Amino acid sequence: MEAIFSKSLDVPTKYEYVEVDDLTGKVDPEAVAPLNVLGQQGYCKLDLTFDGKTVLSRESPTSARCTFELQPTRSLVFREFVGQLNDQGQRGYKFAYNTSTFTSTGAKYATIFVRDESQKTTFRYEIEASTLAGLGTQQATEEYLAVLNRHGAAGARWVTDFSEDGKSFRVFMTAYDCSGLLCN
Repeated sequence: MEAIFSKSLDVPTKYEYVEVDDLTGKVDPEAVAPLNVLGQQGYCKLDLTFDGKTVLSRESPTSARCTFELQPTRSLVFREFVGQLNDQGQRGYKFAYNTSTFTSTGAKYATIFVRDESQKTTFRYEIEASTLAGLGTQQATEEYLAVLNRHGAAGARWVTDFSEDGKSFRVFMTAYDCSGLLCN
């Protein structure tokens, strides 16, 4: 497995982390109330650790004041889900996490979004078809990096890959009028 990291070298930034209750299976809007308390202290980035813990992180120092919102996932069809991401992005909310629960009446799916109230940021998500062949080859790695660099040069960050109807796609996010942790 290869990992690609990026960091701005012109400004030293420190990060702080705090563990929060596991969000797995929580699909009710009040599940984010504890996140909102920490969000007002600048904890805006939701991460999962290798051992399944859920943590929030913040830059230090920070002026960020974040609000988390949990909404029912509109569709499990990825293209439609990206539409929900864009609707929320226009309101200044960035995708943070998907959760689901299964009951005797069926499955419920929810999406958690986060917004920094101290900024007027918007987010746009874009889908691009993936045409890579020969996964695991040097050529595939070079093509993948070329795609990431092309989008990166335009200010977009890779979010995820997905497959639908036997085809592969990538999702990229562009943040507008953004500074700080939520921009990447």
